Amino acid sequence: MSPHVVEETTRRTPGFAGWQQGSWLYHCNDGVAFLRPAGCRQGEPHPDALNMLRW
Repeated sequence: MSPHVVEETTRRTPGFAGWQQGSWLYHCNDGVAFLRPAGCRQGEPHPDALNMLRW
């Protein structure tokens, strides 16, 4: 990712508390924003993105 995206994600995005370690996802060399819950059906057109979520 570009230094600008890393800076925006790590220093200018509000954090959150959770019982698991939070990590920001990325795709196409850009940070990902949460818009709404999505299931497998919504991800089928984007198999490369689904593979990132399976780690």
